[in-house]
Amino acid sequence: MFRTIRRDVARLQGMVSRLGSERADADVFPFLSTVIPQLVGCESCVFHISDPVTGALTLKSSDGTRAETPADSLAAQVITTRRAVSRDQILCHPILSHDGEEVLGALELIHKRGGAFSDQDMVFAEKLARHVAVTVEQAFLGQETFAAFDRFQNKTYRL
Repeated sequence: MFRTIRRDVARLQGMVSRLGSERADADVFPFLSTVIPQLVGCESCVFHISDPVTGALTLKSSDGTRAETPADSLAAQVITTRRAVSRDQILCHPILSHDGEEVLGALELIHKRGGAFSDQDMVFAEKLARHVAVTVEQAFLGQETFAAFDRFQNKTYRL
């Protein structure tokens, strides 16, 4: 029985290892941060993602930069109020979970070329935020899966 469990754990380790390397390559935020400004006609796009465990906000940009989002930022305000805001050449929209229960982060579009952001831009940002939410939720589920596997692995090795 223990031999079977150890074999299954070794097989799962291989799967987790492969998933981990694929997951590292599958970070779509730099890609989206490059493509979205071209679609919207703005200078840049950044994502502020809320860590489901700590609640800390992390900014993710087109060059792969990750930084802590200041608590007094527009993105933090949008996440707290769950309301999109357009002001001073910035459009910021909350990223909500598929059921709308949780705020996963915020999508921020910066410096619209040729003027202010329009109502049409706001609608587009809402649609983008919904698609980004799927990616964020999948990443969170992947993290939960890896954590559960680690707990399982630790318990089986104690046997």
